[in-house]
Amino acid sequence: MMSAYEMVNIERFADIQSRAGLTDSEIIETVEQTPGYRVINLAATIPVEAKPMDRLAVEHFPFNRSYGCCIDRGSRVTIIASASIVDAAGGTFAFYIALMGGFNFIGREIGNRTIYRPVYIKKDDVEYTDSEKEYFKDLEKLVDKPDSWSFDIFPASGAQELEYDTSFHFGIGNGKGVESFEGDALLVNDIETYKKFYAAFAETMEEKFGLLCDSGRYHSTAIKTMWRRKLDVPKDLNAVVLRIAWSTLLWNDKRLLIAKTIADCINEYILSKKDVPIPQSLTTKAIGFNGYDIPNYEE
Repeated sequence: MMSAYEMVNIERFADIQSRAGLTDSEIIETVEQTPGYRVINLAATIPVEAKPMDRLAVEHFPFNRSYGCCIDRGSRVTIIASASIVDAAGGTFAFYIALMGGFNFIGREIGNRTIYRPVYIKKDDVEYTDSEKEYFKDLEKLVDKPDSWSFDIFPASGAQELEYDTSFHFGIGNGKGVESFEGDALLVNDIETYKKFYAAFAETMEEKFGLLCDSGRYHSTAIKTMWRRKLDVPKDLNAVVLRIAWSTLLWNDKRLLIAKTIADCINEYILSKKDVPIPQSLTTKAIGFNGYDIPNYEE
């Protein structure tokens, strides 16, 4: 039995071997035959300059769709983890933000990881699989509410990326290096609400955890095929991209408090809700994601 507060969804091969006496090949074979689990390499979550050693692990993830997980809580805010299939721990961190805040959640956990095709973008000349089509359709439903907001959550500063001086990298549709809240074809319509949210978020994260933010400094979100610009979604939808350093969402001992703080900031400065209570499912112990408000979910 594991507590939800511990956010334990990853077990290293070495720990499994010491407890169960399984070989690497036996672990891999078991994972391949067990829905809701996959093998990951934790070295991919550490910047290359740190010279990480390969560390294989097993990751557990929730699913109730052909592509992964979809939860409609009727909220005006939707948390998206479209790359969790290939980004270790990113989907779980996003899942907890949504759970703690009472937001909708959609995560892509299932599909071809060898030939990976992102659903963060939507191209007109691509024939998508039935699973990918279901993902796009569900995403359209989740954000089809007046004055909706979405937050695409991606990990950052892994083995293929530099380690930056900031931990939270926001994007609202501008090119890389453009830190202005103005521009053409922004992903956010209610820019005044966003500016208040961003200022409060940045101040809170620095005060509570010593973590810094930037908006557009290191990543571009101006891509024309980004789903917000291609899917059938309301014109007034506010879509925010938030990349979070793996050192924060996976390796920080306070990562669950950080996730709760993100949820609190969204509730207070986007939805004007303060002191949202912890969901009941987080006050009890359960196995995996069972009982965490996932419709039609089975262990």
